[in-house]
Amino acid sequence: MNNRIPIYMITSYEVHNGEIHSQVNWGFYYCFKNAEKAIKDCPEDFFEHCHNYIVIEELFPGLANCGRAKFYKYNSEIKNYNKIVRPEFFNNKCGFFC
Repeated sequence: MNNRIPIYMITSYEVHNGEIHSQVNWGFYYCFKNAEKAIKDCPEDFFEHCHNYIVIEELFPGLANCGRAKFYKYNSEIKNYNKIVRPEFFNNKCGFFC
């Protein structure tokens, strides 16, 4: 068994003034493109009137085995998420992403 096959976890965050107020772990995909497609296809399901950020994290089996993380911010004008660079307030977040 190859234990280096990653999963791509989708987590949404409610953030106000640089503070995380809540989060929802939605699930995962075995392919990054499928995880990103899920966000683009159903943005309102993830947003739920407050979750203005999403992180897709590459995770490997085991403890603290994170890979890359991609960050997205909700754009209310287009009612969808845009890929962004990692926001500074996520730098000290205790969670999956590194």
